[in-house]
Amino acid sequence: DVLGGIANLRHDLDNRPSFHTRWFLEGVCELLAKKFSRLEAPDLWGRFLARRNVDSVLADTQIRKTIFRWAQENRNSPALESNLYGAAMLILIRWSEEISVRELLALIQRQDKPLVGADLLTMMETSTGLSSENILDQGHQLGRRLLPLALQATPYLSSRM
Repeated sequence: DVLGGIANLRHDLDNRPSFHTRWFLEGVCELLAKKFSRLEAPDLWGRFLARRNVDSVLADTQIRKTIFRWAQENRNSPALESNLYGAAMLILIRWSEEISVRELLALIQRQDKPLVGADLLTMMETSTGLSSENILDQGHQLGRRLLPLALQATPYLSSRM
């Protein structure tokens, strides 16, 4: 609902050409969902992160080639789709280390033109001072650190994985 209320943020819709904003939209949703799960269901948080393969997803060449062109209409396997959600989350977590999600959404709303994926990518590179490749590399390192911490906080999972 929050993202739907930003009039100048383009969304991919079924049977229409892609604006390639899915990485951003799903990344924000995943980031918020995982923050919520960490607070409300800390015993399950590690499982949620493990399902998204956060420790390895951004090392995958296919993910790195696909993420910023991820469209609503595609022929991706369910496993690739799931991994793209995890990759998008890591990208947004890394970006939100520079600018909070609240500030980022406000910045998007202030733009005087409709924003597509390429605009968001430029905005990310400008606000972080990093190239998209560096963001992917740093997101990968973040995921490698994050999953073991989450699994340590989830004794039930760490003993059964």
